[in-house]
Amino acid sequence: MFVFDAYEARRSYGEHSLVLSPDLCAAWEAEFGTPQGGTRVPASMLSLIVMRAYFAVITPRPPGNVHAGQSFFVQRLPDRGATVVTEVRCLRKEVRKTRRFVWLGFETHDERGALFTAEMTSLVAA
Repeated sequence: MFVFDAYEARRSYGEHSLVLSPDLCAAWEAEFGTPQGGTRVPASMLSLIVMRAYFAVITPRPPGNVHAGQSFFVQRLPDRGATVVTEVRCLRKEVRKTRRFVWLGFETHDERGALFTAEMTSLVAA
């Protein structure tokens, strides 16, 4: 169970692979709008990649966690149809006024190299 005490700063918790299939891209675009076109996925899909990795790797989680923030640092967008691999790592954790904060880092690459990094801040319930 990924409670606050289970997180260790600088520890990698594993990787998640995701195929950016035509069906996945079409479903995203139908929900959130059509991109400008081209061979790359829309930038908005980066949150899908990170959240899929989070849900697959950081499990099980207690109920009541709060997603407090997220940022992205993009080198390049992935191609449609590519398989992307995201490593999930605990960057740090801290208690502030009884609230338990955890910062997770995500590094995503494909077969050609680095794509983007992301950082997510959560308030952990237990």
